[in-house]
Amino acid sequence: MLQSIKSVSPLRTQFLTGSYFGIRRLYSDKPKQSKESNNVESNDSTVREDNNLSPSESCASQLEATSREFIKVRDDYLKSIADFRNLQASTKREIDDTKQRVLKWFARDLMETVDHFDSALQKIPPEWKLEGYVATDLHANPKLLELFELYEGMQLTQNVLEKTLAAYGLTKFDPVGLKFDPVLHVKVREVFADETGMHPGTVAKVLETGFIWKGQCLRPAKVEVTVENNEEERSDVETE
Repeated sequence: MLQSIKSVSPLRTQFLTGSYFGIRRLYSDKPKQSKESNNVESNDSTVREDNNLSPSESCASQLEATSREFIKVRDDYLKSIADFRNLQASTKREIDDTKQRVLKWFARDLMETVDHFDSALQKIPPEWKLEGYVATDLHANPKLLELFELYEGMQLTQNVLEKTLAAYGLTKFDPVGLKFDPVLHVKVREVFADETGMHPGTVAKVLETGFIWKGQCLRPAKVEVTVENNEEERSDVETE
């Protein structure tokens, strides 16, 4: 066996190792270049292309390119700021509008509560209001004192409720004695002017209180309106 290995010809050895065909593995001794270095080389190549320009012309060309890039970046920045401010303004408007709508719905629901207070207080008998009584009568009549305290509590609750609603923009109005306004009033009935002592076209009585919301009529008042005496008939207008 050893003899067979020793007897391998030098030509066969070259064939097995590949040296016969001139095969060699080449290894680069240069490190791999990063993308940054490639970019730098591309920029350098661009600069080399401009070598035919004078130094002043080359500087002017680079300055012009930098200026264009700066203007573009500046314009994009200003546009972004404008878009952001517009978004802030529109968002604020939407939030304010939503708040106003919610408050308006809430105030509209509370109008019925105010109506109930008005109706209840109008039905209070005079003796509950201590009309014609003196302080000594309260001690002599405990029952009268209880009724007066109940009436006083209802009146106080009504005042607090109306002040709270007024703080948020809702106020009621009493148009008695004012000229009839179809925007603020709904005519339910007509009465002769000589029966009220008022001029024709004047609100004689309020049947349902009206409400103003931030300067706008939220609910018109239902009223009686005076008319001339020479009219043949009065009109009774049914409203919802």
